[in-house]
Amino acid sequence: MTSIAASVDFGQKARRKDMSGFIHGISTTNAPRNEIISRLRPAIWRTQAGSGGLFTRLDGIDEDMVKIVVCSDAVGAYPILPADDTTFATTCASLATYHAGQNVIFDILNEPDYVGNYNGTANEAYATFKAGYDAIRGVLGPNAIIMGPSCATYNNTFITGFLDYCEDNYLNVQALAWHEFVDSDPSVIPTHVSTIRTALETRPNVGVKKIYIPEHTRDTSWMYPGDCLNYLYYLAEADVDGACRACWNNVATTNTCFDNSLTNLVDSATGDPHAVYYAYEWYAEIKRAQVKCTSGNSYLAVMASACPTEVLIGFGNSATATVDVPLTLDNLGAVGLIDASINIDIYKVGTTGETIVNAPDFVETKELSVSDGTASTTLYEVNAHELYKVVLRAST
Repeated sequence: MTSIAASVDFGQKARRKDMSGFIHGISTTNAPRNEIISRLRPAIWRTQAGSGGLFTRLDGIDEDMVKIVVCSDAVGAYPILPADDTTFATTCASLATYHAGQNVIFDILNEPDYVGNYNGTANEAYATFKAGYDAIRGVLGPNAIIMGPSCATYNNTFITGFLDYCEDNYLNVQALAWHEFVDSDPSVIPTHVSTIRTALETRPNVGVKKIYIPEHTRDTSWMYPGDCLNYLYYLAEADVDGACRACWNNVATTNTCFDNSLTNLVDSATGDPHAVYYAYEWYAEIKRAQVKCTSGNSYLAVMASACPTEVLIGFGNSATATVDVPLTLDNLGAVGLIDASINIDIYKVGTTGETIVNAPDFVETKELSVSDGTASTTLYEVNAHELYKVVLRAST
């Protein structure tokens, strides 16, 4: 059996930004129910512009939540054409008026490098962006937060061309964005972000202050809990300012952007969770007090928290189907575990797809001896795409 070692140092803080974010997926009323959403502690939500009732509901869950409004969704039908710039500008001006005074980011065009969304050249797409930009600035002035270009994938040529266009036309774009669908290996995300940050260094006049990934995780991985933790880990490692899980068609070919399923995290009819829901719920539990973790393989994501004292282990899209994971837990005294032994409770969620999973599987409780503040254990036969949670507590 192949082994991949992992370790957690509870004595070293890991300051990471919040990657809890979602796109569409809920109604303006109570579908799914607020409790299900609140447990995910979303920091950001991307949705259609003009969604007043939805924003009221999201504010009730967390008034500090950032909302991204997709201006091009308000046009009514894709693809947008270069000849529609005047109409598009009118739409954007109306949206700016509608959302005045709200905590929103205006995402002007959605995936303009994809012909199904924008039927024109890159330069024409930049000009359409400018039409929307000028309209929003004309209503709200310099304080409106504007995002672009929101490419369908990491598209370096399109992104740098967009930045050059903005610089040449004196456009101040505070937020840069593109979508990441690298299910085969999410570990490339930090390299993508680093490359764009280097490009920004030579284009300071554009005024980019933040980078967002407003859609991530493709439909080849989106129902695998271990893969989803991999995405969250590498987005956090890239130090982007926020990210949103994407929506796709479910097995019944229903578009989960608009079926109140939280992008297929829950059953659309009952609101009860699928297995993948726990990847985001468990991440929400640990995201605010993270500590340093290491892993011996890029497909094995390890994230942990000092409070609650928990470890998450997600095995992603690896060619190796099953591994053992020797886990070392260091500096336990930093979280008040000072006795000669500790207990750990191990939970698991697997690849059960769209089956309702009302509770994760309980695997076992173990008592571990502690020496010089360190304990160790092994998770045996961890399968690709699975997610584990290890809860530490004082020995009883």
